[in-house]
Amino acid sequence: MGEGAGVLLLEELEHAKKRGAVIYAEFLGGSFTSDAYHVTEPRPDGAGIILCIEKALAKSGVSREDVNYINAHATSTPAGDLKVKEYQALIHCLYMTC
Repeated sequence: MGEGAGVLLLEELEHAKKRGAVIYAEFLGGSFTSDAYHVTEPRPDGAGIILCIEKALAKSGVSREDVNYINAHATSTPAGDLKVKEYQALIHCLYMTC
């Protein structure tokens, strides 16, 4: 098991432009879900994760073909990693039909 950290600082686009910042990416939209299936485990069918991805794509106006970065959760738990529901939901939504 390892530990790590990362920081993502978001700045309003117009503010960044005014100060002459180099724009590397733009956050267009996202989603949060909680299906209340279990306090730490996802639903066995991955429905909550699929819903989250569907809502994020819809809110951002980005087509699945244009997704070029995914920040996966990776819980390092048997429920999160061995069942790979997040991975299966990503494949379902981005490479199959969502």
